[in-house]
Amino acid sequence: MAVERMDIEDFSKNIDPDLLKYASAFRKSGFTSSVTMKYWRQQDFQNLEVEVPEGHRWLILNMVTKIRTPNVKSERKLSSLSERQPDESPRKSRREISATFNAFHDEPSSSGTQLK
Repeated sequence: MAVERMDIEDFSKNIDPDLLKYASAFRKSGFTSSVTMKYWRQQDFQNLEVEVPEGHRWLILNMVTKIRTPNVKSERKLSSLSERQPDESPRKSRREISATFNAFHDEPSSSGTQLK
């Protein structure tokens, strides 16, 4: 799946309209579109002529990661869902947990109650 090419202004606005103010600084550094932003690294913020707050940096880096690996998250989710059988549950029943707990504690609790 190819990522749609956007110019740097649309790329910035697509992440968050507040990031549009950095578009000209990206353009001056040679990052003019979503295609070139694919190569942006955290260290590159040091070379920008403007200071980008940490929150905005993380928004940008998150989008860059999505451009670099567009199918990774969705494939991982799909594979984990397809591997699970319909009757499998990630949780243990109360009975299984109680049996496991009781196996480690030979003496009854001081209150005299037991887990069910």
